[in-house]
Amino acid sequence: MRRLAAVLTIVAVAAVAATLGAASSGAAPPIYVTKAAKSGAGVGFYATAHLSCPAGYHVLSGGYLATNRVKVVASWPESDTGWAVKAASTISTPRVYYIFIRCRT
Repeated sequence: MRRLAAVLTIVAVAAVAATLGAASSGAAPPIYVTKAAKSGAGVGFYATAHLSCPAGYHVLSGGYLATNRVKVVASWPESDTGWAVKAASTISTPRVYYIFIRCRT
């Protein structure tokens, strides 16, 4: 556990140093944004939920959070600015899941 903490500390210090180096060289450090949205998983069919980055940002990653009552069959970047998740309910009632997107300038 101590080794993991030491590695994380080194990574954090390196990230701060890189950011400070970029700022001192005149380049603005990147700005990160995480967005989330609630979506519905229908019964008997797969529906696709979409989420987009704000203007001027592009996708770094994305994903979802779902219970075992939701079957997710795909999660992918749609473009440089969007993410999609395709899912359906595994029971006889609609279910809710969450879609996430991480963006940067």
